Amino acid sequence: PVELEGDLLGGGRWASESARGQVVVLNVWGSWCAPCVAEAPHLQEVWAGLEKEGAPVLFMGIDFREDPARGLAFVTKMGLTYPSLSDESGTLILDRQGKATTVPTTLVLDREGRIKVVESLEIDAPKTAGLVSKLKDFDLGKRPLIVTEDATENVFLSARNLPYVEVRNVQGLDPVALVGADRVLVTTAAVQKIAA
Repeated sequence: PVELEGDLLGGGRWASESARGQVVVLNVWGSWCAPCVAEAPHLQEVWAGLEKEGAPVLFMGIDFREDPARGLAFVTKMGLTYPSLSDESGTLILDRQGKATTVPTTLVLDREGRIKVVESLEIDAPKTAGLVSKLKDFDLGKRPLIVTEDATENVFLSARNLPYVEVRNVQGLDPVALVGADRVLVTTAAVQKIAA
């Protein structure tokens, strides 16, 4: 599991161990990073919705290589209500098992603190909500099979690098492949393709 501990922007400390049992979305950002600025409202939108429904999900930002006062000013200006750790020295992301190599990066940790999804591009609200929802609703400790319509779908791009997740294109799908999977997730587009 990821072990992360540090000072929060605005005061206090946080340790990832305190979030065991929750899905954790870690977003590495900086106010100097244009894609980070662009995706911040989308992350806030998803976080606000999950918080309202009482979902067992925690969002935690990591303000990368930035003066904490400047980072806090950005958080306040953008109206971000999820907390962020200060990583002025740039050392916190070194502990992310080599998965956070650029800014912005979003990591989704399962309930045991293991990295399950890595996104190194600017993400939007629907994509974030979809990724979190799949982790929240399915026990990915099992061996799921994801059936997708094509390789450009977000779920395919997000899951293809996970060692225990199998991703199949719906075209030419062998039904026998469904038998060996503990969970089968079928994207909406793939269902429409099957029905056509």
